[in-house]
This record gives sequence, C-alpha cells and structure tokens, in this order.
Amino acid sequence: MTENESAGPMRLWGGRFEGGPAAALAQLSLSVHFDWRLARYDLRASRAHARMLHRAGLLSDDEADAMLRALDDLDRSVEEGTFRPTVADEDVHTALERGLLERLGSLGGKLRAGRSRNDQIATDLRLYLRDHARMIVSRIAELQTALITQAEAATTLTAAGTDWHQADEDIMGDAAIVPLMSQTFPTIASTRVRSVLPNGTTYQSAMFSPNIGDPDIANIWLAGSGSSSS
Repeated sequence: MTENESAGPMRLWGGRFEGGPAAALAQLSLSVHFDWRLARYDLRASRAHARMLHRAGLLSDDEADAMLRALDDLDRSVEEGTFRPTVADEDVHTALERGLLERLGSLGGKLRAGRSRNDQIATDLRLYLRDHARMIVSRIAELQTALITQAEAATTLTAAGTDWHQADEDIMGDAAIVPLMSQTFPTIASTRVRSVLPNGTTYQSAMFSPNIGDPDIANIWLAGSGSSSS
C-alpha cells in the first residue's frame, strides 16, 4: 500500500459538523487539480513557519527537527512525483498536510498553529509569481537579443513609422521594438519592492510575527513592509 492509498479523506474545516457537504458543493470547493503547482512553495513556507513555531516555544527542539526532516522528505517526494494528491484532497494544503501526518502522526498537526489557509495561499502565490516574473524577464531578454541579431543582419530593412496613426519617419523595425520591450523590466522588477510577507498575518489573532528572517522566505523574495527602500 502506498502512502497515498493508506490515507482517507481529510478536510481542514467542518470539524463540528456531523456530515459532509452536498456532493455538488464538495466538487465546487476542489482546487487541487490546478493549485498543486504551488506544492513546493507551500512546503517552503511551511519550513519557515515550523522554525517560527520553534522560536515561539510551541515546538520543542526535537519536534522542530522531526518536522523539518519530514517537510524535507515530503518536498523530495513531491519533486520526484512519488507523492501526489488524491481525489479526496480538497486543495494543495490538504494534500500536503495529509503527507505530513503520514510521516509524523499527530505532531504534523501542530504546523496549523498561528496560520490559516488564507495565509498559505497568499504566501504561495507571491513565491510562485516572484519565480515566474524572473522567468518572464529572462525570456524577454532572450527575445531582445534575437531581435537585435536580426536587426544587425538586415541593416537596410526599414519599417514604416507612425505617430498618432499618421505616417512618420521610417524606422528600423526590429530595433524599435527592443526599447519598448525594455519598459516591461522595471514593471516586473518592481514586484520585488511591492512584495510583503503575508504568512501569519490573516490568522484571526495575528498572534505571531512574520518570518522575515527565515532563509526559506527572506532569501527568496524581499519580505516585509520596510523593504520598499531597498
């Protein structure tokens, strides 16, 4: 029996209800089929959260070590494809908590303290978008290089220029595109300045400070409200 087959349905809500939701509502609530791409970002944030719980005294040294080892093991399983969500998993968070409970038992449930799924998805999406913004910038730079190469190979080729929908001077078509594309760089790069660290901030009592100094968070994106000056 695999780790996925051994687990039954699990929900992160509804503990006070005797029965589950209607089938149509349960189906509407499912998101794991598209948010699974956030799994490794969620695990990265979970490692930071586990360290924060340890610093807050809610995890002992042994518990924190065991939890971090389990999160690392789960991360490897996700990367290798040996751990996958099941039809019983509502979303990426449910699936990963199941994987953690399979490895740690009740200790895995302590990771819930001080955060909600609102915190998790807000953090995961920021990490995901930061990575993909860098990828977009890299692809734009590659396209610029290709356009410059084409322009250098066709120095006599011109394109009709327009200004306010009226004919203007002829221009080098490829060379004119490159500066326009460069204008997207500051926009994408500015996401580093605007980024904030939401992990732990939507929990109802805001009981813990954000994990600004944690290597799994701070080294990935510029975190915290004071980052706009950097």
